[in-house]
Amino acid sequence: MELMLVLFSIKCVLLIKISVIIQFTTTAVAAKSDEPEECNYCPEGQVSVQIKDCYNKNPTNGCGSSTWSNLTLEIIDLFTTDEATDCCNEHDLCYEKCGKTFKECQDEFKACLNAFYKGLSVFTALAGCSSYKRTHLNVCSCVEESEKLKVVDVDCPLDHQV
Repeated sequence: MELMLVLFSIKCVLLIKISVIIQFTTTAVAAKSDEPEECNYCPEGQVSVQIKDCYNKNPTNGCGSSTWSNLTLEIIDLFTTDEATDCCNEHDLCYEKCGKTFKECQDEFKACLNAFYKGLSVFTALAGCSSYKRTHLNVCSCVEESEKLKVVDVDCPLDHQV
């Protein structure tokens, strides 16, 4: 009887996890119509470089969008493993790295996740461009590729600086 209860509990948790992934994917497909085919922060011929001493105060939030409520993020955290959360945090940090392309961040994220959580990479591939651009807008500046700069000394658009 106890074994049946444990197996039933495991099945419920797995069904909830699958439901969350399906919800992510469904939301992403609905958002796809608003996303460009290519996700470029800078215009052609320019690259993004770090704004001197300008960083997001809390660049990671686990698996979810920075625009979601804390309650939503806490619920998602209940259904993700520590390993998946680590991958999500690394993905958040990748968006913070000026010069990294959206595709590079997506490829690294997908490689990090185990098979069960690959649905998260589908969601971010379809709906993550706006988060990528929003993060770059806060910490990066576009310069001509030929300038070969790594950092620019311009005003930080964030309220806080390091």
